[in-house]
Amino acid sequence: MLRRLTHFGGKFSAVLCLFALPLVVAGATVQLAPKPAHAQESSDVKNPFEGDPAAIEEGRELFSRRCSFCHGTGGGGAKGPNLTSGKWKYGGRNTDLFATIAAGRPMTQMGSFATSMTTDEIWKVIAFIRSQYRGDAKKNPSAETPR
Repeated sequence: MLRRLTHFGGKFSAVLCLFALPLVVAGATVQLAPKPAHAQESSDVKNPFEGDPAAIEEGRELFSRRCSFCHGTGGGGAKGPNLTSGKWKYGGRNTDLFATIAAGRPMTQMGSFATSMTTDEIWKVIAFIRSQYRGDAKKNPSAETPR
């Protein structure tokens, strides 16, 4: 078999490279298995609207208009994941949530909102999501008591 492969010489090498190159490039850019994360991991930035009742209400209105179709009315999940459990596929820090909303998630149905929402609006949506948290209060001290 090896003799046959070497008989083709450069042709086999060229074909092998054509098939291998896309796999190498894709492997360098695709996150294969994101680590599960829980709400409010360490080394995070503070949400400027966290705990502000008026901002949370505005975040609820924005969420209702922009996010509820996929994530359900209160963020409990629908075609998109539950946002009230504190279990996050791509990280539960404020910076992770902001990045997910602003840039979306490639190869998922989560689109980017960076061009259609302001920075403040994204932070207000995150403040609303945090207010709906139903998980362990120790992992999200700013969460309200579960309803």
